[in-house]
Amino acid sequence: MRKNSRFYPAPGYTLYRELLPRLDLDAFEKALNGWLGQHRGQLPSTLAFDGKCIRENLGAIVTLLDVEEGVPVAVAATTVGKGGEVACARKLLQSDQVALENTTLIADSLHTNATNAHLIVSVRGANYIAAIKDNQPTLHQLAQKQLADTPPLFRVSNLPMAS
Repeated sequence: MRKNSRFYPAPGYTLYRELLPRLDLDAFEKALNGWLGQHRGQLPSTLAFDGKCIRENLGAIVTLLDVEEGVPVAVAATTVGKGGEVACARKLLQSDQVALENTTLIADSLHTNATNAHLIVSVRGANYIAAIKDNQPTLHQLAQKQLADTPPLFRVSNLPMAS
């Protein structure tokens, strides 16, 4: 880094490997979510959540993101590697620090399940756009059957594009 530069080098893998096992994740989440809550002007109408597992199963983190602004609204983390993303998402959805009423949540197919749908819609008062793929064949077939006679919401026009 150059002197008087406003840029800082990104922390490396070693820092995370040493820091994460020592971190009180509940306290960190509470502090970060409190700060995020204080600094958002108004709860956005559309939120998305997604997570990532940290290399070598060190843990997982899930972020709830304001889709329109591209900024985080809340986070949850765990030291559990495999399966940790699902547990983190559930923790985030159950958190009383995150207001979800009158919002629409979007998530990838990993998080499409009955428990999350119930939490989001019935318990937290939000709407939910569920991603359904072939990794849940019964649900996918049911959705296809239910929507078979439904006209498409959008049609592609054959009109030439304006130049």
